[in-house]
Amino acid sequence: MVENNIIIKLKNGGIMPELKEDHFEVIDSNKAKVYQEQKEMREESIEYIGSCSIFDLQEVYKLIKRLKDRK
Repeated sequence: MVENNIIIKLKNGGIMPELKEDHFEVIDSNKAKVYQEQKEMREESIEYIGSCSIFDLQEVYKLIKRLKDRK
């Protein structure tokens, strides 16, 4: 059985441990979990914005403008 092993040399001259198939499965699982959490946050935000009071909507809008301006 051939395993996919990767050795990464770091900029400081160190070497990362070999990554095996199990590592890639954990990494993929973590990525999927994070993606699902982000998707749920977006859906919850859209739902809240769609049903909140005009005052709350104005506050959310101000926050969004501040977030965009800091980039």
